[in-house]
Amino acid sequence: MFSRKVDSKSDVLFCQQLHTKLLLPIHQLSTYGKIITAMGEMTSQLNHSAQRLSDHLSMNHTSLRRAIETLLRDANDAEKYLSTQGPNAVYNVSRGDFCLHSEY
Repeated sequence: MFSRKVDSKSDVLFCQQLHTKLLLPIHQLSTYGKIITAMGEMTSQLNHSAQRLSDHLSMNHTSLRRAIETLLRDANDAEKYLSTQGPNAVYNVSRGDFCLHSEY
């Protein structure tokens, strides 16, 4: 491609400028490659964490949705219990015989 010998100062200057212009994109590509690799690793870690969280939250339910529905139902049941039997439960706990009167 470049079969002629580089003799003149203008040829040397041209080659230096060309070299400088090519180095920047090469450096940028290298940097972008490192960033993309790091992003891929982080994405993989995030996917793994999300899967672990989903597994943990589903707590032996068939799906995360079912687990959340169960947790909401349990929270509602606890709220009803506290609103209807809460004062008596607190009184019983203060007397030390909570286990005798608890439904759980």
